[in-house]
Amino acid sequence: MTSRYIKAFISLQYMWILPLTGILCFVGGFIYFKTQNIIILYTARVFGVVLLAVVLPYYLQKATLYQRLRKFKNYREYDDASIIGTSFVLENRTLIITFRYFLFLQMDEFQWSQIESITANQTKAGRVVLTLVGVGKTRNVTCSTVGQAERYLAFVQKVNPNVKTSGLQPNGDGLLQHIESGK
Repeated sequence: MTSRYIKAFISLQYMWILPLTGILCFVGGFIYFKTQNIIILYTARVFGVVLLAVVLPYYLQKATLYQRLRKFKNYREYDDASIIGTSFVLENRTLIITFRYFLFLQMDEFQWSQIESITANQTKAGRVVLTLVGVGKTRNVTCSTVGQAERYLAFVQKVNPNVKTSGLQPNGDGLLQHIESGK
């Protein structure tokens, strides 16, 4: 389940750029065959190279996902994890999925004991972005509501009382099962 979710997440990241470059490449080729304009030919070739440059990382990330997941200890436990935004949350650790430079997938695993601080920032869309800092790494987790972010903070503080929080106050019973449900 974890790999399927991440593959779907990869597909969503490429949802606009893959069809757009493909359509532009074929439209350029079609116009060239109708007009025989050499500028259109070179434009279509440029879009073809861009399409190739986008398709290669797309399929490479999907093909190497299983090997990348196997690097994490007991990665199959994430199949039963709670999913908050693009992170898989377990009782003792979390796997956070982010994209660097829009196209390159990055997976980081944090033990809750390694988290030093969490900062909450609310977006204009009403979502809350939690910035987790620990072990020289900084990663973001997006929560859909303020209440979910407060419950997430309560859970992290229950597991690791040394975590410093700012931006929101933890609220809730601190149970992993209640982060998503809203209790």
